[in-house]
Amino acid sequence: MSITITGTNAISLSVSGGIGPMGFISGTSTIALFLSPPVLSVQARTGNVILTRSDLTAAAASHTHETTDVSGFSAAVQTFSKVASVQGKVGTVTLTVADLTAAAASHTHSTTNISGFSAAVQTFSKVLTVQGKDGAVTLSVDDITAASASHTHSTTNISGFSAGVQTFSKVASVQGKSGTVTLTVADLTAASASHSHSTTDVSGLVSAIQTYGGKVASVQGKVGTVTLSIADLTAAAASHTHTTTDIVNLTMHTHSTTQISNFTAAVVSIAGGNAGGGIPITYLFGG
Repeated sequence: MSITITGTNAISLSVSGGIGPMGFISGTSTIALFLSPPVLSVQARTGNVILTRSDLTAAAASHTHETTDVSGFSAAVQTFSKVASVQGKVGTVTLTVADLTAAAASHTHSTTNISGFSAAVQTFSKVLTVQGKDGAVTLSVDDITAASASHTHSTTNISGFSAGVQTFSKVASVQGKSGTVTLTVADLTAASASHSHSTTDVSGLVSAIQTYGGKVASVQGKVGTVTLSIADLTAAAASHTHTTTDIVNLTMHTHSTTQISNFTAAVVSIAGGNAGGGIPITYLFGG
């Protein structure tokens, strides 16, 4: 037996001679599958067709609409909306405090605006009065047994002060003194702030001076506090005279009055008018 598909509309069945359940079978039979197929193509496609949204005139599975795309939208909203208007406003409504009988978001109240305020304060306040005062209470030192914020104490007001000082003070006494200590030179093995030394108190003074101190070690063979006299020097006294022989290159010569210009007038002036001639005048010149 063989089966042959003829076209798209029928199946041809051929049976050769043979023994079957009903006896001997032989012949050929054609069975019609479809008289007219209901769909020949989809969107001009055949075979295993897979469609996408771009193959169709259709919206995406997830999409939105404008209210104008919805027929009867306004009437439906007015019919079925639970609120038709807000404070007489429709559409996109923005309300302010002026639209409402309401206080601003940030506001205050006086105590008189709070019903039962005084009774509630008296009931729930942890403190009803302070030093016998209520309301806006301002306390002073006189209201309490207390010292001023700024105050001092004497040492006698501090219990254990002396023992504490002696225990924790880094210095208990100075030169055997305690309390307000004032030291003098006599309390110390020390010299006064202003004092002097003899040369014998300075060890190595002489050798140090000789080594480092003076540019002159001795004067005319003397050291120490040196006082020089003329006898120590090859020198004349501060006040002294010289003879003419002590003056080197001294030459003596004379002039007559005629060799001196204006001599007569000068002599008359000096001598009171007693002019004379031939008076020798001696000059000493060096050279």
